[in-house]
Amino acid sequence: MKHYSFILLIFLTAGLFSSCGSKSDDPVPEPPIVIGIPTNLMTTPISQGIRLTWSRVDSIDRYQVSILNDTVYTTNTWYDFDVSLHSDLGYGTQYTWKVRALKGTAAGDWATSTLTTPPTPVALEFIGTWDTDSISVDASMSGNTFPVETFLPNGSAVPSNQDIHINIDENPGSDNSVLFTIIGIDSLLPVDAASLNQVTMTSNSDGTIGGSQNINYTYTYTLDTPLLLSSLPNYDQIIAQAGVGSLLVDSTTAIEAVTITVTNVSISGAFNSEDNSKAIYTISTDAPINITTNKGDSFDSLLYQFFLKNNPLDMKLTIYSTKKQV
Repeated sequence: MKHYSFILLIFLTAGLFSSCGSKSDDPVPEPPIVIGIPTNLMTTPISQGIRLTWSRVDSIDRYQVSILNDTVYTTNTWYDFDVSLHSDLGYGTQYTWKVRALKGTAAGDWATSTLTTPPTPVALEFIGTWDTDSISVDASMSGNTFPVETFLPNGSAVPSNQDIHINIDENPGSDNSVLFTIIGIDSLLPVDAASLNQVTMTSNSDGTIGGSQNINYTYTYTLDTPLLLSSLPNYDQIIAQAGVGSLLVDSTTAIEAVTITVTNVSISGAFNSEDNSKAIYTISTDAPINITTNKGDSFDSLLYQFFLKNNPLDMKLTIYSTKKQV
């Protein structure tokens, strides 16, 4: 009997020590990860976008930024983030954005703020197709008494159809400029029909757009009927202006053709002060001219020297337009 009691005591003692040992081996739960919340959420306009910034959160791996219908962007441990306008965000629009910090798979709470993007740049407001309401053509040669309408493709006449169209397109990668194309002005100005295509026009501080194009285009206009200088109403003024050059001219002197060399064209656009669906576009250039007469090349050179005196022909086409409604 004593023998069995001794064996039972050994088993009970071993079980007690075994139970104590298992308690000391249990893992200790790790404390929960505490992740700070970003503060001081701010926005700053940058070139073609908005920069989102916030105060740094310590001991984290990265951030998540949510904007534009909860699309989530992940950025590194830098505490700023750039968003592009006109591709990610629209202009003149209020958005809610939020940011949170992450460490491993754990995420902190979101911090939330709002931003309002800048208004649509002036250049982009011009985008569209503009149809002609009316046009005017002006030309002058400073200090010269020749009738300058003689040197325009259609004289002083304006085609009745006025079939001129202006297309303003977006300029990829630039919110401050657009691409200008005009069709149908070669019958009004001595400009190559295809030369004013996709010309870069940049916004100006006064709410207009402007640009220029080098075209190096030479245009020769042959008169249907040679123009006798003696038939012009200001013939006396022309002779007086020529001085000693007037000795070159007689009653049979006539202009047969005019050659105009256009090197540069300037373009501008401005909204109507009361209605942004209407705009005025101005296309202007100055160009040296040469006259071909019925007297031969030597005479023409002298005529150019004494009469034209290196004065270029200033030309301006003004187009009053309405934006086509799509």
